[in-house]
Amino acid sequence: MIVDFHTHIYPERVAEKAIAFVREMGLEPGTAGTAAGLLASMDAAGIDLAIGATVVTSPEKSRHINDYAIACNHGRLRMFGGVHPAEPAPLETLQRIADEGLYGVKVHPEYQHFDFEDRSLDPLWQKCIELHLPLLTHAGYDIAYKPPFRTCPETLAAFHRRFPELVFIAAHFGSYRMWDEVEQYLIGTEVYLDLSMVMNELPPERVVSMIRRHGADKVLFATDSPWDDQTRGVRNLENLGLTPEEFRAVAGENALRLLTASPGGRRRLHGRQ
Repeated sequence: MIVDFHTHIYPERVAEKAIAFVREMGLEPGTAGTAAGLLASMDAAGIDLAIGATVVTSPEKSRHINDYAIACNHGRLRMFGGVHPAEPAPLETLQRIADEGLYGVKVHPEYQHFDFEDRSLDPLWQKCIELHLPLLTHAGYDIAYKPPFRTCPETLAAFHRRFPELVFIAAHFGSYRMWDEVEQYLIGTEVYLDLSMVMNELPPERVVSMIRRHGADKVLFATDSPWDDQTRGVRNLENLGLTPEEFRAVAGENALRLLTASPGGRRRLHGRQ
């Protein structure tokens, strides 16, 4: 089974704006940014399941964005909800995400203007632990922003040391375009790393070396669709030269283990959805 652990879908009007914005940045999307486009892309790439990662870009949009995630959370799409640290009742939002059977939480410190070093946000991360909600964060460089960036391998490793019980997933192989620092601070820790937007930039032998030193059981196949093409992502994964056991773990087994332990997985195990 192949699971793409990091994708994005939007309602049609929002998708049109997002695609236009990214094209202005010089990136050609792999789909139109809609759920239908993602499912067609998955069919073409041979992907069985995808995680849709929401981003709550402003506090007032939180409920609406999570409504959309809940509506899309079925079949081959399993959704992560979102929380904005500045919204009035973020702990209630996290409780709703769990109660509605979403599979985790996605945050983006650049868009949401927060830092993991901010101790006033610690109750959010404690709540994620309490609710068994995996936390997926954007990490590293972002084309829409200028450095210095709000996430880097050193700060993510320090955050993980403060919350070792949190299932913490750093996108873009730990931090996009900061992979020397990833090797220094994150490789070998218990932080999960997803492969989105990585295999087009790093030599395959370096990706394999990092996977093996980190532990193939803590690496997740991901594309960041629509910002990268899923067919190319699967082909890149197949061409890395992983052992069959490593390939199965990275391609889907690790993702299924995390999904099964999440609120969404628990609901389905108990026949509630």
